[in-house]
Amino acid sequence: MSPLVNFIGFQIGWFGCVLNAAAGRPLTGTAIALLVIAVALWRTRDRRGELVLLSLAAAIGTLCDSLFVMSSRLHYGSGALQPPLPPLWDIALWPLFASTLNGALGWLRERLTLAALLGAVGGPLAYVAAARLGAVQLGAPSSTLLMLAGAWSVLTPLLLALARALSRRMPPSEAASIHHA
Repeated sequence: MSPLVNFIGFQIGWFGCVLNAAAGRPLTGTAIALLVIAVALWRTRDRRGELVLLSLAAAIGTLCDSLFVMSSRLHYGSGALQPPLPPLWDIALWPLFASTLNGALGWLRERLTLAALLGAVGGPLAYVAAARLGAVQLGAPSSTLLMLAGAWSVLTPLLLALARALSRRMPPSEAASIHHA
């Protein structure tokens, strides 16, 4: 899948989740994200490796956002599961993001310092945008944004390193064809 198509798919999934959660339709947003993820999985040659990456991202992201919920930093109004778990639409955003790590963001896999900087900015901005659209509320916004910046400055390069490590487990000819498809 081309990086541009991958990026557009991510944007469709992200806005689908956030706008539907804000409108009180969290399952619709989750379904949109899962559809985008399914297309990304269908388009990759290493479905097993990609599925492992997406699953790890979902687990890591759920843990991260659960910690923010437990500390009253994030408050979800629509689709909330049993606290401290974030709603399904939020959980779906993590593998959706991970689906870009071998696509639109694949160029960052060898630039982990830059990935940390971009994560420190982009991660919190996504939460601010979701809050402004009405999908989530930030408790103590200034300190929450600093904490999100710290988390995303670690998680972005971590997930990229996982993507790189999982792609290295494949034969070189297969890995090359995935990243150039």
